[in-house]
Amino acid sequence: MAYRFKLNEPMKRGFQRIAAEQIDRAVAHLEALDNTAVTAIHETRKCLKRTRALLRFCRPNMEGERFKLLNTQLRDIGRSLSETRDANVLNQTIDGLAHAGRLKPAVVARLQAATALAQDATERQLLDATANREILARLASVRDEISTVELEVGTSSIDTSGLARSLHVCHAAFEPAFDGADALAIHEWRKSVQTHWRHLQLIKLAWPAYCEARIDEARSISALIGELRDLGLLMDFASGPASTKLTPTMIASITALVGSRQADLKREAKLRGGRLLRERANGVSRRLQDYWDAAVELKRMRSGSKNDA
Repeated sequence: MAYRFKLNEPMKRGFQRIAAEQIDRAVAHLEALDNTAVTAIHETRKCLKRTRALLRFCRPNMEGERFKLLNTQLRDIGRSLSETRDANVLNQTIDGLAHAGRLKPAVVARLQAATALAQDATERQLLDATANREILARLASVRDEISTVELEVGTSSIDTSGLARSLHVCHAAFEPAFDGADALAIHEWRKSVQTHWRHLQLIKLAWPAYCEARIDEARSISALIGELRDLGLLMDFASGPASTKLTPTMIASITALVGSRQADLKREAKLRGGRLLRERANGVSRRLQDYWDAAVELKRMRSGSKNDA
């Protein structure tokens, strides 16, 4: 099933359906772990992020302590899988720079040798952890808890106030993300951008063309910040664990390349982010609420016309 609410279902039913689908998909990916461990972990983490975004969308309609508990559980499961993601991303970043001709072959060869050792170690550790089914048991527990969640919703079949709340966070984090050199601040802003596009996916049926335009822009911004972070991981790796395999000249060339590329990425992300956030959060939320209510009425009209015929 698609990651979205249906026009003809109560919000509570949609919440529990979507959450169960995402957790079941995460479990399926983990149970299928074999030689495609990196892909399975990547897909699992995406399922967890979608579920956490769903929780934030429904947060104003949910008991506060229940939200905090479920969000923390999903966050911790995702963090337990992050090391494999970072090891794989290093290889992808090196390959991308090599393909573009931005790194000399000798530098690429030494970096690849160092990352191969790191990735092999993290994948073996992950496979051992998954074999004892600890993560699967934690996911099963979260799924059971979500099935008991009660949502308090008004007269509309959907409530976009959770979207507004998260978009307020995105607005507040925008300037701090670009004011200084704090890599964590821009990464936190990126997470709020990702939450926004997932919220738009959830209510895409309100007006697909409008939602898709914002989803595409938010995804593009997220990709820019993602590349920025990946280059930072490469720089940290080159000056740390891999430094014994690199000459000072090699490290200097990597530093110059990363610094120049990161500056370009920041400029573009800030311009596009400012455009995405031009309208206030409450305005976007009200617009989407109106679009949703209109879409529900249009569906009812069409269903009535078919019955009359």
